[in-house]
Amino acid sequence: MPDQREAPRRRAADDRRDELLQAAHALARTAGLDAVTPADVGAAAGASKALVFHYFGSTVELRRAVAAIAVDALDDALTVPDDTSGGGDRARRAAVVHTLLDAVLAERQVWTDIWSGALRDDDGTAARLDEVRARLFARFTRTATSASASPDDDTAQSRLDLLAAGWVGFVEAVIARWLATGRRDRETVEAVIVDSLDGLLPPDRRR
Repeated sequence: MPDQREAPRRRAADDRRDELLQAAHALARTAGLDAVTPADVGAAAGASKALVFHYFGSTVELRRAVAAIAVDALDDALTVPDDTSGGGDRARRAAVVHTLLDAVLAERQVWTDIWSGALRDDDGTAARLDEVRARLFARFTRTATSASASPDDDTAQSRLDLLAAGWVGFVEAVIARWLATGRRDRETVEAVIVDSLDGLLPPDRRR
């Protein structure tokens, strides 16, 4: 018979890990991922550095866990169904950009470090982010292929798939530059991103 004490112990361990992660997240939002160290997180959460290492294993894993909060929030934002109430495909794409920037700005410091700071070359974070990049492009191009194309004619979609990675990289670079410099207003950034996609789409979908 299972030890009934095990479930409360597991819950307590999960709760303690969550408390440490919340403390790490709070540090990252104000001071960036470079400030997220086991010693500082332990101090902020009233715990020892050793306990933080116990739950996360390393500084890199701790920072990955914090970055995952921002990436998951962006993923959640991108899974919200498109508003198809009217306005055409361009209006829908503009709404997606607006949602994207809302999610990034909510975790501005963390995203800055994902793109150009502490985790810019981290394979673990990049692997999860690749899934979100694919979802981002899918939302933009959901209706991008010509309605007149036959089911067997996948030329248009193949072209879009080929350009997807480069375009998403461009979007991230534009947003990262904007976050770093603040030289453009938000409306201009949104327009640049939407316009850039219009150049990739078939003419019958640029509306």
